[in-house]
Amino acid sequence: MTTARAPDTTALEEALVRRLTALGLVRYEPNGIYGAGTLPAVFFGAMPDTPNDAIVINTYNEDRSRDDDNPDYYLQIRGRRGGRDPRAVDHLMDAIFEAIHDTSHETWGSVRVLLCRRVVRAPRDPDANGRWTRPDSYCITANPS
Repeated sequence: MTTARAPDTTALEEALVRRLTALGLVRYEPNGIYGAGTLPAVFFGAMPDTPNDAIVINTYNEDRSRDDDNPDYYLQIRGRRGGRDPRAVDHLMDAIFEAIHDTSHETWGSVRVLLCRRVVRAPRDPDANGRWTRPDSYCITANPS
């Protein structure tokens, strides 16, 4: 008999990206190679210089202190939009917020999400090329699948 386990970081990040893609908020190419497109491209770990419109996802904590079987994962989603209007990145990040904040008892791919909440809405800031970025952090409580 196999014991159910909480997802690993890679499975959780993949499930989140596939959820955002299914909702039409981002575009995801597993090989990381993107052609022209209107939706932000998805990356993990570090934000490359191109394309201008992108998000990067990083998991920065996995907390099992409350419950070993239902861990809390803390992820940062950093959005970036090209152009001079700082509100463009707010539109992107607010759309992601509306789509996943306060999500409960849903299955994203193979991951069962008990609760997803935004815990930090950070200020927007231009990068070295003048494109606006904004990092938001989420706590996702997962259930073994």
